[in-house]
Amino acid sequence: PVFVVPSGIDLGPFSSEPDPLRQAVLRQSMNIPRENLILVNVGRLAGEKNIEELLRFRAGLGDAPVTLLLVGDGPDRLRLEGAAGGLGLSAPAVVFAGMVPPAQVADWYQLGDLFVSASTSETQGLTYIEALAAGVPALCRADPCLCGVIREGENGWQYRDEAEFRRDLECFLAHPDRQRRMSSEARRA
Repeated sequence: PVFVVPSGIDLGPFSSEPDPLRQAVLRQSMNIPRENLILVNVGRLAGEKNIEELLRFRAGLGDAPVTLLLVGDGPDRLRLEGAAGGLGLSAPAVVFAGMVPPAQVADWYQLGDLFVSASTSETQGLTYIEALAAGVPALCRADPCLCGVIREGENGWQYRDEAEFRRDLECFLAHPDRQRRMSSEARRA
């Protein structure tokens, strides 16, 4: 006999519409300007997550009004904070939010405009599913675990290098109507 045992994610908390007041309070608590686009990553700060790549990519954006919001903690946090400083990144270009209570995780996803991940070590990729359920399109390093999850140009993109990352991010920034469409498609997916 074969039984399918689904991943243990309760998508209920992620599927509600964001509370604009809650979003404003979170943004203000992190000193993120209202005009900044937020690239959010939720997860463990560890070597296999390849967060340093996201820091390098953010540094390559220069003074663009973009915040890389890292939600979570882990053994690499101090090293990553040092790497950010070495790249000339400080708040609001990069914000280390730390651990958040589990009941608030959906709020932090929904604070993001685009979920980003550079990990190639995922086996289930639960954070991708949570982000999409929260209505946040994804921009992630190409990985076989994302086949059928991230649909190119519909609910996100998979990139292979910095040039593709920048191209997809610029496409997202340039088309507010596409942002709304992709958000709806992410939630639907």
